[in-house]
Amino acid sequence: MLKIVVCPLMVLFLVCADSAGVELADRPYVDRLNGFSLRPPAKTLRRREPSASLLVRWERRDETTGAIAWTFSVSRFVESHVDVPLEQYASALAQQLKASEGFISETTRTGTRQGRQSIIIEGLTAKPLQQYQHQEWILAENNRIVLFEITGPVAMREEMNRIMQAVMGTLVLSDPMAEIANRQASVSRGAELLRDID
Repeated sequence: MLKIVVCPLMVLFLVCADSAGVELADRPYVDRLNGFSLRPPAKTLRRREPSASLLVRWERRDETTGAIAWTFSVSRFVESHVDVPLEQYASALAQQLKASEGFISETTRTGTRQGRQSIIIEGLTAKPLQQYQHQEWILAENNRIVLFEITGPVAMREEMNRIMQAVMGTLVLSDPMAEIANRQASVSRGAELLRDID
């Protein structure tokens, strides 16, 4: 698994148009090196922290208490998933979450998201601080797995599902290797220009 080191950052997103009653940020969040862009929920704080897997997280805070109401996050993992039947992979993933985190899977279903295989798992985190969690695991190129998940109080599950649906509806996936190749080509062109100047 690759280790990604990023600097702490906190940004307040602005409100824009809504989608099915859900307010989203006015501008997309773009991560070309990890192959995705999306419009996150509005009125959230964005955090990026040093982590081996967590790429970015948005927090919605209670307007009265300031406590975290729920979070939406994106993580990345590297694991071989080529030639593994999707249903089999989904079942093994749900079992792994239960064994490692005590996660109780209520529903597990498979599908596609922009041509990539996708696994959607909904359920409850471990007690005593049990919360509802909606996860979507996208099996991407080069054995990448990108996880999008929203976590919060069980009583808010319907609202969080609407938020998840709205955000994922704005998701655009891309191949990060193409971005790396483009950047390398730009560096090469810059080096050639410098040689011409000399």
